Amino acid sequence: MASDRFVMEQANEADAAEILSLLEENPLPGKVALIYTRRSDPYRSFMTEGLEARLMVCRDTQEGRIAALGAGAIHECLIERRPEKVAYLFGLRFRREYLGKRVMLHLPGAYRAIVEHFRGQGVHYFLTVILADNLPAQRLLTKERSYMPRHTFLCPYHTLTFLTRRNAPSLPNSYRFRRATPEDRTALENFLTAEGGRCDFFPSRIGDLFGRHPELSWESFRLLTDRQGGILACGAAWDQASHKQYLVAGYGGNLRWLRLVSPLLRPLGYPPMPKPSTVLRFFILAFWCVKDNRAEYLKGFLDSLAHEARDYPYFVMGVPEAHPLGPALNEWKFLGYNSHIYLVGDPVTPEDAARLRRSPYLECGWL
Repeated sequence: MASDRFVMEQANEADAAEILSLLEENPLPGKVALIYTRRSDPYRSFMTEGLEARLMVCRDTQEGRIAALGAGAIHECLIERRPEKVAYLFGLRFRREYLGKRVMLHLPGAYRAIVEHFRGQGVHYFLTVILADNLPAQRLLTKERSYMPRHTFLCPYHTLTFLTRRNAPSLPNSYRFRRATPEDRTALENFLTAEGGRCDFFPSRIGDLFGRHPELSWESFRLLTDRQGGILACGAAWDQASHKQYLVAGYGGNLRWLRLVSPLLRPLGYPPMPKPSTVLRFFILAFWCVKDNRAEYLKGFLDSLAHEARDYPYFVMGVPEAHPLGPALNEWKFLGYNSHIYLVGDPVTPEDAARLRRSPYLECGWL
């Protein structure tokens, strides 16, 4: 039977090379076409994504190759200030030659298998993100079908890019900006719980991540404080290039011509435009939160970070549109792209969806 041709199963270490070729086959669309990849060991990269991670592949038994894949990872997050297990579903990829074929009816089964497995471990909340302009993925995943979990729209999500700066900012005398030290751990943990916990899905027990991600530590955090040392804003500079990368595949539209003259624009503060096949150099501002969600603290923090991190051309952070600081962040961004957050799984009541979209957070470092 035709349906016997494709089987869904867990990936293993021997699949690493084929997974990498699938990831790098299809650039993300846009004026700057990007390849989101996981060199040098994509299997290990997927497995470090959460407290537990599962990577499902759809195999073509006739051709003996992977036709598609999807992944999920468990994180501990705060929901109404209580720690809860939350699963993030991600990594949906098709090999180009299978688009439009029966394999597309099988791949949603990867998410269904992951949801069923994690639900058996007490996970009640499942999230995923789909690019706003990825209409094929939206049609595939959000249409109600008996063989896949339901997707309920939560809110738009904005991934924002900020340029770094050579000139130091002019901060009020009452502000101090510095890199965290190990001695800041207790104050940071208390601040992250109190202020980050204002938003549902803010990560809890962040220190537990450091073992899986050695490039991340308490010293990765930057702090904006008052004169007495009280934290006003914080966030971690997370360079993920050791296990996840974005490669420039090419430029479209006017950007093709702008890249040719981009070296002449550097003195004006414009960032370099890397050559195709170049790995983008940036960090993600992760686990960020601001006291009382005050925009002036966030601005002072970002202005200071943009100067302190000037060895990087830019940095990236993410914010749901419903976040209290979403409007302020959109005023300062340089570039960005838009996505949609969905709750995945059992039917979500309108009341539950309204409650969870009041002030959500989604960690950009997990996308």
